[in-house]
Amino acid sequence: MLDQQLDNKIENAVNNNNSSTPPYEGFNSKPPFIPRIVQESLFLYFKLLEPKVYDETVDPIIHLETFKAAILLQGASDAIFCRVFPPTLKGAAWQWYSSLKSASIHSFEDIYRSFVCHFINSRRQQKQFDYLYNIKQKEDESIRTFMNRFNMTILKVCNLEQSTTMAVMMYGLLKKDLKKSLIKTYP
Repeated sequence: MLDQQLDNKIENAVNNNNSSTPPYEGFNSKPPFIPRIVQESLFLYFKLLEPKVYDETVDPIIHLETFKAAILLQGASDAIFCRVFPPTLKGAAWQWYSSLKSASIHSFEDIYRSFVCHFINSRRQQKQFDYLYNIKQKEDESIRTFMNRFNMTILKVCNLEQSTTMAVMMYGLLKKDLKKSLIKTYP
């Protein structure tokens, strides 16, 4: 009831605005959601916990999945997912959202697909294991520093087996005595 009254007041203010200022170019004043989504009220205890804002520097799927995890904790419906997603956008992502046609979004899956398609170039590609052969210990680099650098790099590689990791790490080591020791003690 309160949501409906607020919506009516906002609509009256917008309709009675006699300003000569034109609306922002490219901004769609009607939401892209179907009426069922727009009409579902936000429950009183719902709170978006410090939303991560998408600014095209992050993988769009990571942004969407992080958003979904935060909203799922609150038991939100699909309509609520749709309604609370826009505040997580800025810059080009907000422009994309603003350009969506009225009543073109029927579910969060529609937003998900459209968002990923639009920002697919921001996706971070995982490296293949052979990329690790480029990681070699430098002449003046300590083993600890090399291992830290190597460990940070293996996080970027998908489906990496322990035996492959060990072999590639030994390949990158300069210290022959350490290599021999690792080979002897490796199960």
